[in-house]
Amino acid sequence: MVLVVGGILALGFFLLFKPAYESIGKAENNLTRAQSDYDDLMAKLERLNTIDEDIKTSKEAITGLEEKFYPDLTTYEAVEIILAQLKKYELDTYAISANALTTEELKLEYYEEAPVIYALKTYAQNAKEAKEGEVVLAEGQFLDGDKVYTITVTSLSNISIADDAGTVIEPAKYTETMVKAYKEALCRYAANGKLVQEVSALVLSFDVSGEYKNYLDFIDYIYDFDRATYLRNVEIPMSLIISADEDGKYFDTDGKEIKVEEGFEGEITMEYKDTDIVEGVPVTVVFYGVEQVEEIESLDIEGVKVVTNQ
Repeated sequence: MVLVVGGILALGFFLLFKPAYESIGKAENNLTRAQSDYDDLMAKLERLNTIDEDIKTSKEAITGLEEKFYPDLTTYEAVEIILAQLKKYELDTYAISANALTTEELKLEYYEEAPVIYALKTYAQNAKEAKEGEVVLAEGQFLDGDKVYTITVTSLSNISIADDAGTVIEPAKYTETMVKAYKEALCRYAANGKLVQEVSALVLSFDVSGEYKNYLDFIDYIYDFDRATYLRNVEIPMSLIISADEDGKYFDTDGKEIKVEEGFEGEITMEYKDTDIVEGVPVTVVFYGVEQVEEIESLDIEGVKVVTNQ
């Protein structure tokens, strides 16, 4: 009887209890996976409640950046743009060389003057006595009036300025000196971090003729244009090559007679007046572009509609 009962118990353990116990472990694993899947699903559903607003915010930010660049231009479109800009200032050009669209890297740079060091200068500086009450600034500090401020940069979007008590200054209360220090710190951080962005570039080269004042206004206009436009090569004429005519007289580009020594030929310094004429001054302009999220059908350049989706 003992053997029979023992056999029944052993069979019961192997046939009923052990499989049931193992199934509990599998069920627990399935429950854990199901709970994890449920949590992931709920997180995704929660994301759906905010994704539309996030997309709208991101799109607005991208659009704001896109407006500072051109779309990828064809050479024909770029020529139309520069002709419209030249026309605004009544400037003439008779030939434009346009390179095929290429790419360039945009990166921030800052100028840091390299000190000129020599023995006598070092000796003289060491011989000078420090002025009484002179403030010695540590790295990251600057003077605004008679107060010392510390600027801290942890990222391009996290730059703070604090006074000597550690109180952070609100950006709305920045002085002109603080704004200058902020921009310098931003450029240094970006340049040292080697932050680079590749954009499209289309280069135009041409000669410009017209009134001197209009030419200078055109240069300022290009530098201040609301889309990324860069003057890679520009000249400010300050002299004029002249020679005598058949009667031995000399004239400037505006047709006014110039008094010089008889028999003179060569270059003279000019004090350009607003109405003086410049002729054949070489200019190189670069248009920088980015792929637009929403295609731009045309650009309005000084009243000229330039179709950009040809």
